[in-house]
Amino acid sequence: MRTYLPILIALLAIGGLLWAFRHYQESSRGVSSKPDAAQAVGDVGMRFDGVRLVGWTTGGEKRWEMEAETITVSKDKMTSSLKGITKGVFYNNGRPVFRLKAREAIVQGSSQHEDVKIRGGLTVTGENGVKIVTPSLEWQGYRQKFLCSSPIVATFNNLTLKIERAEGDITVRAIRAVVPKSVVYRKGQRLFVLHAPGAEFLYNDRTHDVRIQGGVRVEGQNGLFLQTSVVEWRDQEEKIVCPSSVEVRMKRSRLVAEHFESDPKFEQMAVKRFSGQIALSDLPQTKDML
Repeated sequence: MRTYLPILIALLAIGGLLWAFRHYQESSRGVSSKPDAAQAVGDVGMRFDGVRLVGWTTGGEKRWEMEAETITVSKDKMTSSLKGITKGVFYNNGRPVFRLKAREAIVQGSSQHEDVKIRGGLTVTGENGVKIVTPSLEWQGYRQKFLCSSPIVATFNNLTLKIERAEGDITVRAIRAVVPKSVVYRKGQRLFVLHAPGAEFLYNDRTHDVRIQGGVRVEGQNGLFLQTSVVEWRDQEEKIVCPSSVEVRMKRSRLVAEHFESDPKFEQMAVKRFSGQIALSDLPQTKDML
């Protein structure tokens, strides 16, 4: 009997390893935890203390990962609740694109279509310099989009504004946002008031330029008013540019131009091929770019 006992123990160990490997392959999310940290929680499933939860793509690359103080997994393994998120990273093609911290998150869904709902003191920092502060954020796996249905404060390098709600792709370069009214700041200095009820924000993480397109109204200093389809902030030049048709209004002036650009304070402006009425008292330093 003593001769067969080690063989029996070895067979049981191999069987346990095979079962664990098969169970791991069947799951799209990996959970790692401290030894002896798992506990049964009534009819809910299992709770782990000090864990890292990972979402994978079909190609075996990380889609996202989060570290939390505790995680509770439902019996059907379709819902995971995380508390005290100390680290969160989202990936694109194997590279991290943004990081986050929050109080809690809920992961729901199947392997390739999971939804990740994150909330509570949420701060998102992109590798490209974008920073988002919001009460909650949702990652919709089936759309490959993130959604902010709560008000957010977004910072594109040094340009800061408030957005009512927004959605964007995983790269955080293209953000479709609703901005009923927001004061835009740069390094704490007020630039202008922006109205963009259904605009798209395109961020260039190399130059830190921001392009806002899709029906934009700008209220600048000195009573300036711009109505156009596209507004660009060119960070290195520190210029506001309207590259397409724009309506410009001031106290006594109204004109339509094919091109408009200005410094942040709207003290030195340039227009190209315009028509309308101009009061020199309104535009003392305007240049014609004919």
